[in-house]
Amino acid sequence: MAKKKSGGGSEAIVKTIEAIRAAREVIAMPVEDVNVKYRAGHGIRVRQAQDELPDLHTALSEVTIPSRLVGVFAEGDAAAIAMASTVVKDGGVVVDAAALWRAVAAPVEASMGPQRQWSPVQWRLMMQGVAEEARKQGFTDMAPLPLENEVATDSEADIAAYVAGLVAASPDIADLQLRTVRSAILEAVIDGDLTAPAVPVLVVGATPSETASLRRLFARATIHSFPPGADVFRAALVEILKAASPN
Repeated sequence: MAKKKSGGGSEAIVKTIEAIRAAREVIAMPVEDVNVKYRAGHGIRVRQAQDELPDLHTALSEVTIPSRLVGVFAEGDAAAIAMASTVVKDGGVVVDAAALWRAVAAPVEASMGPQRQWSPVQWRLMMQGVAEEARKQGFTDMAPLPLENEVATDSEADIAAYVAGLVAASPDIADLQLRTVRSAILEAVIDGDLTAPAVPVLVVGATPSETASLRRLFARATIHSFPPGADVFRAALVEILKAASPN
């Protein structure tokens, strides 16, 4: 899907994206790369940029989510979904709702012994992973997740599903996935200069209960099952997007 050029109504979004990039450049610039004449003030500029970024992200979120987003929750054939992803990436966003759970599950899976027994070691690694992801999304406090002895861990996918269930049941961080997906969408908007009035977002890897929660991120959304062998080209995707209903 070809990227739409910004119209007059998108000028504020363009300026906000430019301001975010400028602030990030200041923060990332090593002091040794700054002209000697300006090094004394570099620390002040960095702190100013760090103070400005949260407000800039909030401003971009307020004018993007949900009003400019059209969501398609993908189900069905993996090859057809991959083809749809390629189409959507040209002017839109593809976000993997399950990436969060896989990121937490990966080090836990690596620690499993031959008998695949769940122990305090796996629990600690899970807690570390969840706490790190929660910190990234601005959570400042969370109660420990339950320590259980009998956990089905036949595969990494089982661990990911277990983590997802614990987080969803935790009142402190129940919205962790929602915030993570929202952040991923905003990063894609920034990286791709996605300032069109309607930005398509293909969501993959969401369970039915997660879909119900994540729909809040979109002005309009639909669930689409991609059949095996489907040829997903731009025209077909446009028709899928037209089926999206207001939330």
